This record gives sequence, structure tokens and C-alpha cells, in this order.
Amino acid sequence: KMRTKLLIIALCLSAFFLFVIFGAVSSLPADIAVSHLSLPKSVKITGASGTIQNGFAERIKSGAFSVSNVSWVSGGLIDLLRGRAHISIDDPKLITASADLTAAPNLLVLEHLTGSGTVDRIVKYIGLAKMPVKFSGNVDLKFPYVAFQNGKCDRVAGRIRLSELNGKVQGQVFDLGAGEFKFECRKGNIEAKVLISSEMYTINGNFTVTSKGATLFRGSLTPNQELEPELRMGLSLFGKENKDGSYSFTVRDHF
Repeated sequence: KMRTKLLIIALCLSAFFLFVIFGAVSSLPADIAVSHLSLPKSVKITGASGTIQNGFAERIKSGAFSVSNVSWVSGGLIDLLRGRAHISIDDPKLITASADLTAAPNLLVLEHLTGSGTVDRIVKYIGLAKMPVKFSGNVDLKFPYVAFQNGKCDRVAGRIRLSELNGKVQGQVFDLGAGEFKFECRKGNIEAKVLISSEMYTINGNFTVTSKGATLFRGSLTPNQELEPELRMGLSLFGKENKDGSYSFTVRDHF
């Protein structure tokens, strides 16, 4: 009986100390906690506030990519110890999204990532806002799993869909249809198979984003019979017409 009482007392004390430790850790200011995190060299967190369990960051930057207005909530001690949290992103210049995050030294995993935005924001973000065509439309993203190891793409499963695409040229609006990007990792880079189509044209290609932020799109545009005459006149910008009636083109840029 004495041993049982001692065991109960020991368990109670252990639970009490765990509760105290969890309370102390979870209430640790986010800015102090962030300054002591073992993050990959490419990841920078600025403007942290709140606590390590329930906090906010004005900006998170990883290599060439960055998002603003990021908040997080961690469920408990086990989640904190494992570097787990639920994050929400409300970036007025990019997207609104949420995901389950697991972070460890040199490893970043996002699960159940969903979000939405607009095409014009994305175009501006990737540095194509100076194009003569003004784009609009909706962006929907869904990634069951995304993992980065040492700042490079390790594994990704997901897609981005574009809907209600429109292009405005010299005051005239054209229906550009809809599209989809299906993603995968290859040699540390993010790659996507691209298909965008409407009644006027079809674009097929491969889109690559390197860990340094360089972007490359190689693809082809195939005009359909319904292509507007004003747009058909601009096909020469893509170079010479191929034998199958398509036009091959390459776009390079850097975030």
C-alpha cells in the first residue's frame, strides 16, 4: 500500500511538473522562441508576436518565396515538442490559405494545404505585371502533402486550378478559359505539368521553380479556329509556326 501511495504521489508530481513546464513553454513570447529556433538558413521570420503556442508573424521568407500575415496555433505539449502547428495565411498580396505544419531542423512539412487567391495577384508576385495583357481570374490550390528538405523540394502532391480566366488588351476583354498545374518534385526543384485551354487555344507545358527562385516555362500554344483575329495577329510573338500548327515558346523569370 505504501508503494502504491508513493507511486501515485510520484505520478501526480510528474503530471504537475509537466503542466508547469508546458505552461512556461507555451507562454514563451514568439519573438524569443523564433530567435532560438533551429531553422534552415533560407528561412527568415520577421515581426513575430504572441506566444510560441498561439502566435503571429508579419512575414516568413524561404529563399525567394515569402508570405505575409501568418498565424499559428499549437494543440498542446506533444505538438510543441514535435514542432507541429496549424497555420493560417492571409496575405493580401498573394493568397489566403491554411495547413498543418511540422517543422524540424532542415525539414519543413505542410499537410492538408488549401487556399485561394486571384490570378492578378499571382502574376504580380512572379514579376509579370508589366506584360501588355492584364489577367484576371480565380486561383484554387489543394496540396495534401508538401515537404522541403534543406530548403529544396523533397516531395509534393497537389495541384493549382485556374478558373474564369480573362485577359484584357487595349480595353478589350478575352475569355481565356481555365487551367491546372499538377506538381511534383524533381532534383530539388518544384515542377508542374501545365494545361490551360479555352475555345480559342490550348497551352501545354512544363513549369519549373528552382530553390533559388528562378522560374522556367517551356511549352506550346495551339490556336483553335475560334481564336479572335486580334489575338491571332499576335501569334508571331511566339516565333515560327510548327508543322502541327502550334507555337513553341519559353518564358524565364525570377521572383
